Amino acid sequence: MRDAFGSRFISFLLNPSIILSFFFFISCSSEPVSTVNPLANRGKQIYMANCISCHSPDPRQDGPLGPAIHGSSKELLEYRLLKRSYPPSYSPKRPSTLMPRFEHLAGDIEALTSYLNE
Repeated sequence: MRDAFGSRFISFLLNPSIILSFFFFISCSSEPVSTVNPLANRGKQIYMANCISCHSPDPRQDGPLGPAIHGSSKELLEYRLLKRSYPPSYSPKRPSTLMPRFEHLAGDIEALTSYLNE
């Protein structure tokens, strides 16, 4: 009796439709497949690690202290992150002096720009 069940179970598992279904379900993920470039992926990691305490996790939305920053130019990011100021002739959304310098991000501004402009 046990052998009959075992052989039917093995036949069931080796059924091609069961195998394909298995691989389909394990390939599904709750995380969407990223279609962005690696530089933007790096920028997102930097943003999530350094910016979301003041800006929203979604850069298109205002945060508790900082404005939405989606679409920020490289020049604006350089001024804000490295100099705590604004580029000449730029009108800030929220003029403030709350934002500290992020000099440690000097080498990552291009990645941040890529993420914020996708």
